[in-house]
Amino acid sequence: MRVLAIGGNGFIGRFVTALLLEAGHEVVVFHRGSTPLDSSGARELLGRHEELPLFGADIARLAPDVVIDFILGSGAHAAALLEALSGHAGRLVAVSSQDVYRATGVLHGLEPGDPDPVPLSEDAPLRTRLHPYPPPVLEALRGVFGWVDADYDKIPVERAVLEQTAIPSVVLRLPMVYGPGDPLHRLFPIIKRVDDRRPFILLDERMARWRASRGYVENVAAAIARVVTSHETRGVYNVGETVSSELEWVEQVAAAAGFTGIVRVLPADETPPHLHPPGNTAQDWVTDSSRLARALDFAPPVSLETAIARTIAWERAHPPASIDAAQFDYATEDRAAVARYLPAEVTGEVSEVQFLSSGLSGAGVYAVTSSRGDLVLRVQPEPEFGRWEQQALLMQRAAERGVAPAVLFVDRQARAIISARAPGRPLAAALADPEGRRRALGGVVVQLRALHAVDPDGIVERDPVAWLRGLLVAQRARAGFPAAAERVEAIAAEVAGVLESDRRRVVSHNDLNPGNVVWDGERAWLVDWEVAGLGHPYYDLAALAMFLQLDEAVALALVAEQEQRPIDSDERATFEALRQLAAALCGLTLFAMVPDLAVQPSPAPTLTEFYAGLRSGAHDLGSPRSRAAFALALLRSATGG
Repeated sequence: MRVLAIGGNGFIGRFVTALLLEAGHEVVVFHRGSTPLDSSGARELLGRHEELPLFGADIARLAPDVVIDFILGSGAHAAALLEALSGHAGRLVAVSSQDVYRATGVLHGLEPGDPDPVPLSEDAPLRTRLHPYPPPVLEALRGVFGWVDADYDKIPVERAVLEQTAIPSVVLRLPMVYGPGDPLHRLFPIIKRVDDRRPFILLDERMARWRASRGYVENVAAAIARVVTSHETRGVYNVGETVSSELEWVEQVAAAAGFTGIVRVLPADETPPHLHPPGNTAQDWVTDSSRLARALDFAPPVSLETAIARTIAWERAHPPASIDAAQFDYATEDRAAVARYLPAEVTGEVSEVQFLSSGLSGAGVYAVTSSRGDLVLRVQPEPEFGRWEQQALLMQRAAERGVAPAVLFVDRQARAIISARAPGRPLAAALADPEGRRRALGGVVVQLRALHAVDPDGIVERDPVAWLRGLLVAQRARAGFPAAAERVEAIAAEVAGVLESDRRRVVSHNDLNPGNVVWDGERAWLVDWEVAGLGHPYYDLAALAMFLQLDEAVALALVAEQEQRPIDSDERATFEALRQLAAALCGLTLFAMVPDLAVQPSPAPTLTEFYAGLRSGAHDLGSPRSRAAFALALLRSATGG
């Protein structure tokens, strides 16, 4: 079968062309030539859609059995097409849109009256007013799709195609289409927020409940290809597969992208303006595609899970060339997201909210500037991972001992904690001063002794070996997991034996990296208590020594200072084993924060090399590649590689 695919090199067309070629059909692609032909085996004609009548002789020689037009945008386009095809085509498949329905006009505020009931069948009422998009939206579309003109409207297209009788015709009304190559990058706003490690993704309540049909590009292409090769198909068909609320859609995409935070729905009056819905969301945009499924016994070949995964991978590899910063106004989003967690009787008047970081469980940490002072708000999305109740209890007990900043407010229902902001600077900055280095390290030891004296009643152990093994199982199943990291299993076995023979357990911070210690010149403050619990008394110092690359003599001297006595050879061996454990555990934890391990550098850097890269700006822990590099450096430290 000979097929002329007009616009067959575009987002959807290239998939249809590939399917037809794979099935053994002859395909000629008519396109502008702005990008090279993407389908090996197809021939091409170069021109613009409005120039089609000039190609009448070429089309006559081709004598296509079927013509597919992917880029019919106006009545003028349809007229040009029909003039060019006059007497030279066996069938016509016109790709249209579900924006022809009256519901689209209601959605965009262009049609009066109540919303239409959904799902919309092919017989649902069409718009009574032409031009379905407000001028700003149309201008944006014209900037993306070269074939869209000022008269864009699919209704005149459909009328022209369906009213003529010379060529048997089919009209396919497509939904919102997403997937690899999507020029509108429909999933990008979700994926960017996930990759930016946002603790919240916010939705206006009106948008959250809005429901729409979507189609994955390979599934839409498969439906079009089936229609092309089904000679008896006539009339109008809706194409689509996924129907969900915007909340359900965002949650599913975000989860597939590795999101550990909360998708939060806000009342309209609390939602930042840039997140307000652009239209009347009382009108859902759901179509019924069962007619096509019955006529062709068609089912989408790609599962929803696979479709989302492929799209996420493509979006990450091909971000938009231009990103509208106003659509990612995180400062405004932060303020809106946490307003409900900041009671005025605790904070006074809030002047600024700044997102600081996400915890391992997706907890959001915010700096709050208020009339009552500088505060920190921590909101935990999932209580199971961090044992939130234990975290809150230990923060309060540590604060009473002067180890942690004062806890000012605890909202157990919302899993939110407000504490004073620790004064001073991060420990790593303080250690850069040679004169103050020893004093700062000694201050940490003093605080660890105080922490170990905290009442352990009601506190459970965080078993680091079980945690390490769980991470290893999860990470080794991923593509790209480094073979050298398999030696972590031997570390786990060794440390398990050490901890079994030395059953001492005290209240421990369990994540004592330098970023979680603030030095005010007199006192070390410990922050971020997400994984605190009972642990071996040497573990916190072992982790700190590992991150700081302290030499053995200095590190063991700190242990002796903590214990206030000399330590023997067995205790030294225990400390070194825990230092290895900390490196392995932190390395695998960082790997879990990298969506695609293909970004990891080769060869693996040493910790010294990685830290040098951080100082020079070559590494940024906000990027997946830098996190992967840090993970590799830690695992190399753990395994002695």
